[in-house]
Amino acid sequence: MGQRIEPIAASNFLLMGYPKKRSFLVHSSSAIPENRFQTGRVAPETGIYRVVHNNHRLPHEVVILRGQIFPRCSKCFGSVLFELAHAAPDLFQSGFCRVYELPAIEQESIETCA
Repeated sequence: MGQRIEPIAASNFLLMGYPKKRSFLVHSSSAIPENRFQTGRVAPETGIYRVVHNNHRLPHEVVILRGQIFPRCSKCFGSVLFELAHAAPDLFQSGFCRVYELPAIEQESIETCA
């Protein structure tokens, strides 16, 4: 007959290093990480910020200058988060244009560009 395979006891299984226990931290859904900023807050530094909208648009990137207010979205208003992707302290030292509201891009205009 073939070999008999003995079941591994749970204690032996853990002694071999399986399964590895992983610790994790649970965040409240209302908590915002330190590296993300909400609409209406002042930008701490000049750079390229990743913009995350609430449900209607995929994330994208914008340039925000230090001291500017993070703009709202014309579609989801204050449900926008900004995360510094690339710091660029010397960007636009000679001149700049301020954005007070991010325009909503309709699906039709996206399809015509593709």
